Amino acid sequence: MLGHLRFGSTGTLVRVSAMIGACVTALVTMTTGATAHPHHHLTHYWPADRNTVDVVTGSHGILLNGARFGPGLVGSGSWKLDGLDDEVRFDDEFGDFGTSDFTVALAFKPSLGNRDEALISDMQECGLGPSLWNIRIIGGVVISEINDGENIDESLVGRTRVQDRKWHHAALVRHAGTIKLYVDGKLERSAVHQTIIDLHNDVALRTGAEPCSDISLTDPTFPFKPFAGRIDEQRIFDVALSRGQVHKIA
Repeated sequence: MLGHLRFGSTGTLVRVSAMIGACVTALVTMTTGATAHPHHHLTHYWPADRNTVDVVTGSHGILLNGARFGPGLVGSGSWKLDGLDDEVRFDDEFGDFGTSDFTVALAFKPSLGNRDEALISDMQECGLGPSLWNIRIIGGVVISEINDGENIDESLVGRTRVQDRKWHHAALVRHAGTIKLYVDGKLERSAVHQTIIDLHNDVALRTGAEPCSDISLTDPTFPFKPFAGRIDEQRIFDVALSRGQVHKIA
């Protein structure tokens, strides 16, 4: 919608800009719940409504390798990924959390069963390397890994079976040294560390792919693949959502 606006005068530009800001604020407030969670803690929100616009910042992601749009869980669309090499890529600062609290959440609908695949990641290489975090599907359940690149490597393994070609929701939450994985609004696993893992790196945020799934592009026998299916309602908060708040957006 924003790409089709035309401005005839300075006054018009000011009025339209104010209108856009009000609409974005209303959208964010409506989808997160202003009472349950102040919308100003939602730092990035991609509704995936047939675009890659972050409605909080106005920045755009990039559809790569033929990624398309398809029907979504909410709104008018989602990102449709073929499981071969499709992905959506974003600026590197979006997943760079350092030692801060955060929540990463997204809805997904797998189109293939019995397949290990990437959902969202901020990692430079497959295996040991700089600090990283990711959310994946492995063995039919959601798994999240957080690694400081040196001493701490924590994997949270979910319980809910998700490769049933239905919509599901995953959220990774960190509050100080506590890390939690939610699936479909329910807490599936948590871990506590005395040391807060520093998740600072300079790599792009990627949805639907990661360095480990990249291996399958040159080695088709490698079992971990890019995501095949649809992604919708991708959000990043700069606070740790409570169980009730995660349930509300799931």
